[in-house]
Amino acid sequence: MSTLVLVALVALAEVAPVGLRSLSVDILGLVDQLPDAVVDGLVGAVQLVVTVVPFIAAVYLVVRRRFVLFGLCTLAALIASTLMALLGGLVEESIPYDQLAFTRANSWFIGSQYPSSTYLAALTAALVAASPWLVRTWRHAGWALIIASVIARALSATEVPLRNAMLLAIGAAAGSAALVLLGAPRRRLDPETVRSSLRRGGLDIRELAPVEAPRGAVAFTGIEANGAQVMVKGVGRDQRDTDLLLRMWRLLTVKGLTNEAPLVSPRRTVEHEALAMGLFRAADVSTPTALAVADTPDEAAVLAATYVSGRRMANLDETTLSDAALSNLWQQVARLQRRRFAHRALDATNILVDGDRCTLLDLRVADFDATDEVLGADVAELLVSTACIVGIERAVAPAVDALAADDLTRAVPMLQEPVLSSKTRSSAKRREHLVDDLRDRLADAAGMEQIVVAPVQRITIKGAVSLVGSIVLAYYVFNLASNWDAIWDAFTSADLAYVPPIIILMISTYASGAWSLMGATLVELSFTRTTEVMFGQSFLNRFTPANAGGMAMRVRYLQLNGVDAAVAAAAIGLTSVASGVAQGVLLVVFLIWGGSSDRFSDFTFPDIGTIVIIIAVIGLIVWFTLATTWGRTVIRPWIGGTMQKLRESFGPILSSPLHLTRLMGGATTAKLANIISFWLSVLAFDVDMSFPKAGALYMIANTIGSAVPTPGGVGGVEAALTAVLISFGVDNATAAAIVLLFRTLTFWLPTLPGYFFMRYCQRKGIV
Repeated sequence: MSTLVLVALVALAEVAPVGLRSLSVDILGLVDQLPDAVVDGLVGAVQLVVTVVPFIAAVYLVVRRRFVLFGLCTLAALIASTLMALLGGLVEESIPYDQLAFTRANSWFIGSQYPSSTYLAALTAALVAASPWLVRTWRHAGWALIIASVIARALSATEVPLRNAMLLAIGAAAGSAALVLLGAPRRRLDPETVRSSLRRGGLDIRELAPVEAPRGAVAFTGIEANGAQVMVKGVGRDQRDTDLLLRMWRLLTVKGLTNEAPLVSPRRTVEHEALAMGLFRAADVSTPTALAVADTPDEAAVLAATYVSGRRMANLDETTLSDAALSNLWQQVARLQRRRFAHRALDATNILVDGDRCTLLDLRVADFDATDEVLGADVAELLVSTACIVGIERAVAPAVDALAADDLTRAVPMLQEPVLSSKTRSSAKRREHLVDDLRDRLADAAGMEQIVVAPVQRITIKGAVSLVGSIVLAYYVFNLASNWDAIWDAFTSADLAYVPPIIILMISTYASGAWSLMGATLVELSFTRTTEVMFGQSFLNRFTPANAGGMAMRVRYLQLNGVDAAVAAAAIGLTSVASGVAQGVLLVVFLIWGGSSDRFSDFTFPDIGTIVIIIAVIGLIVWFTLATTWGRTVIRPWIGGTMQKLRESFGPILSSPLHLTRLMGGATTAKLANIISFWLSVLAFDVDMSFPKAGALYMIANTIGSAVPTPGGVGGVEAALTAVLISFGVDNATAAAIVLLFRTLTFWLPTLPGYFFMRYCQRKGIV
C-alpha cells in the first residue's frame, strides 16, 4: 500500500509540477505568518528529541543484545535513505525550492535543514520494521515523533509538502520490505498467557492445549475447574490486519457485499463473535455458547466458548456426509435467512458435523441485518462448498426443501466465482462448469425462466481494457483535432499515384489471411470462400476488441465445413500464434536491416552486454520460479500439459510442409504487405526513407500500438506510428498525415466491402 502511495506521488510530481508548485507556495505562505519565536522554539525542541530518541533506542538494542532487531531496523533505514536520495531529486526538479521565494527559518538547536528528508525516511522505515515488536503505546509515540518532525519541517519552511509525504511513503514501504526480506515475528499466544487472561475474567481453566485451526487462526481446547470442556479462540494483531486487508481488497473488487463487522481491534472482533453466537442461538441455530472474553498483554484477545464435538465438513467426503446432516444444516440456514442473519463465511471449513447434526463456527464477520445480496451470497457459498463434496444434486435437494422461494431466487444471481471465498473458488475450479451448472439447477428449482447474474465485480478485465483503450484513443483524437489545419494542408499535398498500389496491397492481406487459415486445418477449404470470410470478419473486428467478432465468424465458418467446435477454436488460435511468430521474426529482421542506415542511428538500442545481462536476469527469474514449489506443482505441469495438447491437436499440421507453408507464408505475406503499404504512404508525402527503415519503424510502432486494447489497436497504432515518424525527423503535421492516409486505406476503407461480404456470407450460409 505504501508503494502504491509512493508511485502516485511520483506520478503527481511528473504530470502536475505547476499545480504542486502553486500548492507549496500557498502552504508555505501560511506557515510564514507564524511568529518567529514560536517557530524557533518548536522546531528546536523537535530536532532535539528526534536526535536523542533514535540514539537511545540503538543503545538499548545493543545493550539488550537484540542484534537481529537492530540489523533489521538498520536494513530498513538503508533502503529508505537510498530510495529517498534517488527519488528526492525528482521533486527538487519538479518544484525547485529556490523558485518559491521563501527563506528557511532557524532553530535554537540545529539549522533549518535538520532533520533531512533522508534521515526522516530512514527513521520511519526503522519504526515500521520494529513495529511488530513494539506495544501500542510505543508505536503511537514513534509515529507522533515522526509526524512532529514533518510538521517542524513545514514550520521552518524547510521542504515542500510533496517531499514530506514522499518520505513517509518511502519509509513505510522500506520498513515493510525489510520485514518481507528477513521475516516478521510470528506472534503466538501461549497457553499460560491465555489461561491467566481468562482467569481475570472469572473463567478458571486447568488445562489448555493448542489445536489446529483453519485460516491461520489460533485455537485451544481446555478443561474448566468443574470438569467442563471449553474451546478458546485467539485473535491477534496479525490476524486482524489480514482480515482488514482482505476486506479492503474485497471492497475494491466486489460491490454489494460490503462487510460491516468491526475489525478495528482484536477485542472488538471477539466481542462481535460472542454477540453473534448469542443471536444465532436465539434463532435456534446450533453454535457454541460464549463464556468469556479477555485481552492479553500483547494486544491479542481471546474468546472462550463451550466445546462442540464433531468433524469439520471440509474433511468429510460424499460417503461420510449424510443427507440428514445436509438437511439439518439447510434448516438452520433457513432460520438465519428468515431473521436476515448472514454468516458471511458459510463454507465447509466453518461447519462442524457430528452425526446428523451440524454446528456453525467462526462467526466473527456475521451480519445481523443483511441485505438481499449478502443473504444470497451466504446460500451461494454453502451450495458450492457442499457441491464440491457431495455433487450438485445432493447439494441442491436439501436446500430447495428447506429454503423459501425468495431465498432461492436471491441466491441464483449470486452464484458466480467473484462472490465465493478463495478456498471455495479454488475447489470449484477443479470441477469443470460446477458453478454454472449449479446456478442452472437452482434456477430450475426456483422456477426462474431467465437468469441474470448480479453485476458484483467492480474491477473487470473488460472494464480495465476499455478504460485504457478509451484513454489512448481520446488522446490521439484530441491531438489530431488540435493540429487539424496543418495536418490537412500536409494531407492534400500527398501524391495520389501511390493510392492504387496501396489498395491492391490491402486486398492482398485478406487473401494472405485466407491462405493462413487454410493451413491451420486439415479440412480442405475453398480459397475464394475463405477470402470472402476474411473480408467479412474484418468488419466485425472494427467494432469488437481483441478481434473477438472476427474470431467467432471464422470459428463458425470452420464448423460449417465439418470442423469440430473445439478444433475450430484451436485452429483460429494457431493462426494467431503464426501471426505472432511472423511479427517477432520480421521485427528482428527489419531492426537489423534498417539499423545499417545512418539515418536510423537516431534510434538507440542496448549494447550486446546489456542484452546478455537482461537475458541472464530473465533466465534466473524463470529458473527460480520453476524451482519453487509453486513452479514445480503448477507452472511445470501447465507447460507440459499445454505442449502435449499442441502436439495432439496440431501435430499433423505442423508436420505437413504444405499446411505449414500456408500457415506461416500467409501470416508473413500479410505483414509484408502492410509494411510495403506504410512505406508507399511515406513516399507519397515525398519523405526520403528506405524500405528497410520504413519496415523497422512500422514493426516497432505496430508492436507497441497493437498492445492498446481497442478494436484493431485504434488510437494506439496511430499514436505509435506518428511517434516513430517524428522521432525519425518527420515534422508533426506530415507524420500525422502519413498515418492518416495509411490507416484510412488499409484499416477503414475495407470496412464497407467487409460489411457486404459479411452479409453475403450470411445469406449464402457460409457462416
